[in-house]
Amino acid sequence: MAAKAQKGQVSADQLIAAFEQYKGKVPYVYGGSTPKGWDCSGMPFYVLPHDLGIEPPGRVVMSYVTSSRLVTVKNPLPGDFVLWPGLGPVGHMGIYLGPNKMLSALSPHYGTAETPIKGFGPTPVFIYRRFKSLQETGGTTTTSSPVDSVTGALGGAVLNQVMSSLGIQDVGDLLERAGLILFGALLLIIGLWKFSSSGQSAGGVVKQTVENQKQAHGEEKKAVREAAEE
Repeated sequence: MAAKAQKGQVSADQLIAAFEQYKGKVPYVYGGSTPKGWDCSGMPFYVLPHDLGIEPPGRVVMSYVTSSRLVTVKNPLPGDFVLWPGLGPVGHMGIYLGPNKMLSALSPHYGTAETPIKGFGPTPVFIYRRFKSLQETGGTTTTSSPVDSVTGALGGAVLNQVMSSLGIQDVGDLLERAGLILFGALLLIIGLWKFSSSGQSAGGVVKQTVENQKQAHGEEKKAVREAAEE
């Protein structure tokens, strides 16, 4: 078991080691938060205080998405959190291990496992966040502003929820559907414009047709009357 770090003195290497000791050993149990079985947010809810002396931001994924104790980063480092903003099955989280690699309690099939990041989350929209107090192991960090962090994360959560409710699997599917909607709207606009531009002439045709029918009807009545008089 990884040595418990002093509070406030946790490095990225210590954080990773604390989580990796459970790789392949703990089953996935929805709602669980102990080594007997846990889900994606139940894992850090146990590991952070038990092995690292860090109070977790909360029990659910959105706690990590919105917590002021973490900052959203564009260039992730090992030990950062990978977060899919959302509630229930739409949300997910893991520990960033390196390019396209994470450790997470993924599913009953995988359990607590190392997997690729892309293609293994519930939706294609994810962000990286880091504890502000975490000692960096090297590299540079580009952070977004607090406003961008909160609005971007919440926007991602809304997008993930919408995509999930519509059964949209990836961004390509989303763009394809959006393109079809825009194309349909464009055809509708063109049709309305043509109808509007030809509306006066069409009205004239209708009026002339009615007058012709009236005239023909009058002539028919006149012919019947003259035949009766004879």
